[in-house]
Amino acid sequence: MNLLVGATGFVGGHVVEYLFQQNEISKGVFRKGAHLKILDLNGVQGIEADLLDHHSLHEAMEGVETIYNMASPMPDTDQDFLRVNTEGLSNLLQVARESKAKSFVHLSTIDVFGFGSPKVQAGAEPRPGNEYQKSKLAAERILLQFASENAAPG
Repeated sequence: MNLLVGATGFVGGHVVEYLFQQNEISKGVFRKGAHLKILDLNGVQGIEADLLDHHSLHEAMEGVETIYNMASPMPDTDQDFLRVNTEGLSNLLQVARESKAKSFVHLSTIDVFGFGSPKVQAGAEPRPGNEYQKSKLAAERILLQFASENAAPG
């Protein structure tokens, strides 16, 4: 079973539709006030949870093997994108480890390199220019640290 975090967002909605077409069973985490039409139309069990509330994520993890993390509030919302992109990701990773999920897919953005940067090439150094970009880069660093600390031996 899949857990889709950020399933009601723009990219998340497309992932929901794709997995539904592949006959994949999924659950979708949503925040209070989210529009649930995309989940309902694609047979996704919706679970209200908050990435900033570690305990609210445990129910969502039951039976989950693969987690797709697409959650990230946009900078023009009232949400604290820095906390969601860092503390929220840390909470999700910790609960994923505790529940023994097999796979974790994290959607980030080329935006960590900064809009208007010269042609971005593999191995280029990130150059975030605003707080949103910095929060996405911080999230990537949290994820890389987690992966190095929790890598399977061999």
